[in-house]
Amino acid sequence: MVGTLCWQGAGGGELGPFYRIVCRDGDDQGSILGIANGFVAPLFGLMHCDTMQIFTRGLKGADGQRLRSSPLGLGLLLGGAMFAYGHARGCRKAELLAINDDDVWHERLVRYYSYFGFRPVRVVGGNGLADWPHLLVWGGEGTRMDADIGEMLERWSPALRRGGAEAGAKGPEGSMQVEGLDGKQREGTLVDGSDGEGGSEDA
Repeated sequence: MVGTLCWQGAGGGELGPFYRIVCRDGDDQGSILGIANGFVAPLFGLMHCDTMQIFTRGLKGADGQRLRSSPLGLGLLLGGAMFAYGHARGCRKAELLAINDDDVWHERLVRYYSYFGFRPVRVVGGNGLADWPHLLVWGGEGTRMDADIGEMLERWSPALRRGGAEAGAKGPEGSMQVEGLDGKQREGTLVDGSDGEGGSEDA
């Protein structure tokens, strides 16, 4: 699969402190495979991760077969782009909410984010007035989770580099270009895979 990953955010003048990362199938006119967005607060060393959504349900590879789940999938690629951007903006900590709209899905989200290095710090919901600030920020109940951005990059950068090397050895399939705010193209990797069910992961 050939993909294009683009992001906008602070420093480029487009979205102020907010960022938006979009991964498309093929060029910048291709189908959207994934989106991540939020905002950065470098003064507090904080990256607020609002949403990560994966849209690979029913997507098929070059051999016509459905793309199967992989721990080194699109979620890791989007996460790597997010954390690299946050690190470049001077953020040290990333925060998200594993939303609790459904108990089974919530448990799955907590496991998913924990696998990548997030740690639960608070359950939002059932705490009366103490939950109000969190409900105002996040708009729902769930498990608040934090991650050290430097640790995440150190942990997962080798895996992304290996994926890039393997994709390069295979040729164009699995390769992609990353377009930054300056318009320059940078090499990256799109590793075939999904979030497990081909649906979405909402932070």
